[in-house]
Amino acid sequence: MPQSHYFRVPAIFIACAAALTPGLVVIRPDFVEPLAGWLFVVVIWLGLGATYAYLRDPQRAPLPLLPLTAFFYVIFFALPVFLIESEWWSNGGTAEQPSGVFFERITAETATLVLAALVALIVGYCGLRMGARGLPHFRLSRPVSWLRLRVLLWVCAVAYIVYLYLPMARASSSLTQAMTPIGLFTLGMLFIAWHRGRLNDVEKIIYWAIFVPLAFLIHVYDGLITPIILLFVFLITLYWYATNRASVVLLIVLCASLYVFPVLKLSNFFIVENSPTVAARVSDKMGAIGLASQLFSSAEVPPTIARKNVAQPLLRRLALVVLLQFCVDQTPERIPFLEGETLKNLLTNVVPRVFWPNKPPEVLGQWFGHHYRILRDNDTVTSINLPWLIEFYINFGPLGVVVGMAIVGVLLALAERVLLNPAMTDLEVVTGWALVFRFFYQESNLSLMLGGMITQAVFFLGFVWLAVRLFCRERSGALNPP
Repeated sequence: MPQSHYFRVPAIFIACAAALTPGLVVIRPDFVEPLAGWLFVVVIWLGLGATYAYLRDPQRAPLPLLPLTAFFYVIFFALPVFLIESEWWSNGGTAEQPSGVFFERITAETATLVLAALVALIVGYCGLRMGARGLPHFRLSRPVSWLRLRVLLWVCAVAYIVYLYLPMARASSSLTQAMTPIGLFTLGMLFIAWHRGRLNDVEKIIYWAIFVPLAFLIHVYDGLITPIILLFVFLITLYWYATNRASVVLLIVLCASLYVFPVLKLSNFFIVENSPTVAARVSDKMGAIGLASQLFSSAEVPPTIARKNVAQPLLRRLALVVLLQFCVDQTPERIPFLEGETLKNLLTNVVPRVFWPNKPPEVLGQWFGHHYRILRDNDTVTSINLPWLIEFYINFGPLGVVVGMAIVGVLLALAERVLLNPAMTDLEVVTGWALVFRFFYQESNLSLMLGGMITQAVFFLGFVWLAVRLFCRERSGALNPP
């Protein structure tokens, strides 16, 4: 693929960012060791380099799985060290019985772990990618009739919205595992169809004024910013796939949504009790969000609210490097390596709950929080996310990080080769992206994210294949005409 004008802007941006990042070492906080600061700058360079290499690759995948994964580690494990304040974390217990996440310094050891993890990830990815060029990729056996596919998509859209707004349905882990990729698939295919001019005026209104807002608003109601951001990223990457450009509008809305994060968190404090009906719960939540917004925008902000500025909760949320530093400080000096203890659920999570009704629930986040005394003994609700890098470290130490992240890189390259091939049609690409998209966001433990992957992949790919074969068999009006 020859280079065109669309490449110049991101290339210039990457070059400027790489040139400016050494300045971060100058402004680093005192608690970040000088060598650690430079190592984190190298991590940022590596993330930018992965993006540049992707843009330059004439045989690149249609969607940027590796660059997104690299930027996850840049944004959550490298950049925050230059922006956070140590006072935001403190020991909630005593010297003998500490509680919470706390640290004194961000050390070069921790920075080396992050750098080694990202290098191992990229090496594993590149090794498999170069050695597996002949792997077959996912194909749908018949051309797809758009007239029939659009009916299927709108049926899936209705089913997905019903699922989102029925608490009983969302409480089912098996149904959630099935509906998550179907929801992304529907959102993505209708987005591509809109961009290709295949939606009529009524469908455009329904998609942008009803379906997309409802898909986002449920997460506003829940007070969760991460699913909102991931949905924006999903749409931004599909816009890139369709146009080879970044959507300025979607990027602006994404950045603006970050301001909503502390407002959503604060609004949770104003929900006193569960309301009896869905309408009442929505009304109470909207009222709480309105009150939180007023408190943030008021000229006379109460002292308890003033401390909840926009930057602090957002940066605390992003700074997974602090959790890594905490675990490095505790392990193995105070807490021995777990030697694979947290990975045991990978074996049981493969079995769907529908076939094993009494399967033990996934509570690793609770266990981890108590094992490392992050949570108080009486806290039986809060779950602490355990990112993959940290999980490898607390189980097997630095060597486990290198080996584990190299395996992750191999798996990402394998998924990309099979599900994101440049020769695929729109339908095949969106199907693959709906399945593997969330795996760039490696914030939760491995057993939670990968345990049910095989079952989910078999169900979802089988669903799309059967739907196309049995319902969308007409050869006329194919979505990607030759």
